[in-house]
Amino acid sequence: MKPSLLLVTIWISATAVAPGRSWMNTQGRVIDAEMVAADDNTVSLKLKDGKIVPVPVASLSPVDQAYVRSRMKADAL
Repeated sequence: MKPSLLLVTIWISATAVAPGRSWMNTQGRVIDAEMVAADDNTVSLKLKDGKIVPVPVASLSPVDQAYVRSRMKADAL
């Protein structure tokens, strides 16, 4: 019984962190990635291949900039 509870806990933790999503920059280029960190100027995105790349927040679409700000606020709580 305990191993099942452990697996469920791990699965919930992994899915609750920062699900992958599609990100668009101001030129309309789209990538699928997971937000792993952010500050006022840069968001770190983890690509499907595991590589983490820094992206200037200002280079993202207005919708994605708002998403980064909302995640930063939520994570600060």
